[in-house]
Amino acid sequence: MLLAIRHSLRMIREDQRRRWMIVLAIAVLASFMEAAAAVMIFVLLGLVNNPGDSIDVPLIGDLRDSFPGTSSDTLIVGIAATMAVFFLLRGGVLILQAFIQNRTAQGTGAIVSRKLFAGYLAMPYAFHLSRNSAESIRNAYQSVSELVAYVLIPVVLMVSESLVVLAMLVVLAVAAPVPTAVALAVLAPLVFVVLRVVQPRLRRSGESAQSEYEIGLRSIQQGLRGVREIKVLGREGYFEEQFGRSRTQLAHAQYIRTALTEVPRISIETSLLLLIVSYLGITAATSSSVEDSLTVLGLFGYAAFRVLPGMNRVVTQLNNMKYGLAAADFVVADLDMIKRQVEATAGAVEPLPFRGELQLEDVHFRYSGAEVDALAGVELTVRPGESIGIVGPTGSGKTTLVDVILGLLAPSEGSVRVDGVDIHADLFAWQRTTGVVPQMVFLLDDTLRHNIALGIRDDEIDEELVDAAVRLAQLEDFVRELPDGLDAMVGESGVRISGGQRQRVAIARALYHQPSVLFFDEGTSALDQATEAEVIAALERLRGERTIFTVAHRLSTVRTCDRVVLVRDGQIVDSGPYESLAERHAELRPAVP
Repeated sequence: MLLAIRHSLRMIREDQRRRWMIVLAIAVLASFMEAAAAVMIFVLLGLVNNPGDSIDVPLIGDLRDSFPGTSSDTLIVGIAATMAVFFLLRGGVLILQAFIQNRTAQGTGAIVSRKLFAGYLAMPYAFHLSRNSAESIRNAYQSVSELVAYVLIPVVLMVSESLVVLAMLVVLAVAAPVPTAVALAVLAPLVFVVLRVVQPRLRRSGESAQSEYEIGLRSIQQGLRGVREIKVLGREGYFEEQFGRSRTQLAHAQYIRTALTEVPRISIETSLLLLIVSYLGITAATSSSVEDSLTVLGLFGYAAFRVLPGMNRVVTQLNNMKYGLAAADFVVADLDMIKRQVEATAGAVEPLPFRGELQLEDVHFRYSGAEVDALAGVELTVRPGESIGIVGPTGSGKTTLVDVILGLLAPSEGSVRVDGVDIHADLFAWQRTTGVVPQMVFLLDDTLRHNIALGIRDDEIDEELVDAAVRLAQLEDFVRELPDGLDAMVGESGVRISGGQRQRVAIARALYHQPSVLFFDEGTSALDQATEAEVIAALERLRGERTIFTVAHRLSTVRTCDRVVLVRDGQIVDSGPYESLAERHAELRPAVP
C-alpha cells in the first residue's frame, strides 16, 4: 500500500496538488456525513421502537433534553424532515466527490501519458533501436490507464472509504461496544488472512497482464505491418495463433483478478451475517430485551448497508493497488529513465551554423550487444557546400556512419565536430541544420501537405516553402493530377501512392526545412532512372549552397559528387573523385554487359 501511495505522489505535479487536496477534503466531508447519517438512523429507530423513552444518541446524549416539551410525533416528523434534507445534501456531495476525484485522476493520467510520449520522442535514437515500440506504446497508454484505474483512483477511494468505516466504527463502538469489539475481533484477522492469501496472486496476475499486453500489441503490429507478405505466403494462421495465445493469457490474468477481488467481499459479508444471526440467537437465549436488541440490530443493519460496503471497497482498493503495481512500476521506471537521460529544451532551437568544417575524429561505434564495432577509427573532414558520396558493400557501415554524423548515434569513441564544437554539446541545434531522406520512408496517414511540412501546425505551414520543395522533388506533375492536390490523403504508411512517389515526398520533406546539410541514405533508390536523373539534376543546383551526403548502391547517383568515400568493414578505406576511386577499386566500375 505504501508503495502504491509513493507511486501516486510521484505522478502528481506541483500544479495539481491543490486539486488532490480538494479531493481529499471532499472525501473527509463525505466520511463525516456518512457517520452523521448513521446517527440519524439510530435516532429514528429509537424513536419508532420506544416513543416515550429517552433517546440516547452516541457522542451527544439524550436528544429529548435538547427539545423539552416536544411530543414524540413532532420529534419524529422533525427528525425525518431533517434526514430528508440531509440525505439530499449527502447525495449531492457524493456525486461531487465522484466527479472531482475521477476528473482529477484521469487528468493526471493524461499528463503522465503525454510526459511519457514526449520523453520517448526525446530519448536517444539508440534507445529506440534496443526497445520494441510495443513496450513504449503499452507503457504510455495501457499501463497509464491501469495506473489510473488500479492505483490513483483506488488510493483516493481507500482514504475516503477508510474514513467512512472509521467514523462508523466509532458510532458502533459507542452505541454497542461489546458487539463491535466481537465483530472487530472476528473480522480483522479474517481480512488480514484473506489479504495475505489473495494479494501475492494479484501481483503476479498484474505482472502477467502487463507482459501479455505487450506481446499481444507486438503481434498486432507485426501482423498488420507485414500483411502483404503474410497474405502472399499464407501465414495468417501463425500470427493469429500468436496473438490468440497472448490474448488468452491476458484473459486468464484478468479473470483471476476479478475472481480474487471478490473473495474478501464474500468472506466479510458471510462473517458479518453470521455475527448478526449469532447475536440475535444469544439475545433470545438469554431473554434480553427484544426492543433493545432490535435497536442494536437496526444499527448493525445500517452498518451492514454502509460499513460493510465501505470495508469491502477498502479491501477491494487494496487488492486493485496490488494488481496495478506492475503497471505503476513500468511507468515509474520509464519516467525515471527519461528524467535521467533527457534534457528538456526551452523554446525554439536555432540551427547550428556550419561555416568552417565538419570533422570526424577517430570515430568508433558499437551497437548494444554486438561483439565488433560497426565503425572503427573513421576519419573524415567535410567543408560547407561539398557533395560527398558514400559507397560500399551491404553491411559495411554506411547508414551507421550517416546516423553518427546526424547525431542519432553517439560515438563509442572519438567525436564529430562542427567548427570545432562537438555536435552532442548542442545536438538539437545541429539536427535543425540537417535534412535526411531515408531508404525506408515514414509517412503519416495524412495529407501530402502535412507529410511534407511534418510536425508543423496548419497555421504555421509556409506554402511557398511547400511549393518550392514540391518543385525540387519533381512532384509537381503528380500533385497536379490529384483531385485534392496537396490535400490528398496518402494512406497508412503511404499505401495510396507508389514507392517512387513516397521517396519524392520524403525528399520534399527534407528540403522544406531548408537545411544546410542534406543526407540521402539511398534516398533515390525507389526512383526509376529517368526520375532519378531529374532529381539529381535538381540537387546539382544546390551544390555549393548546401552540403550533401549521398549514400548509394547505384554508382550513377554518386558520379557527380565532389568526393566519394568507400566504406568497408566499418572503415573508410579510400576516398577521392569518383573517376580516380573507380580506377583503384574494381567494384566501383560499371559492369560490362
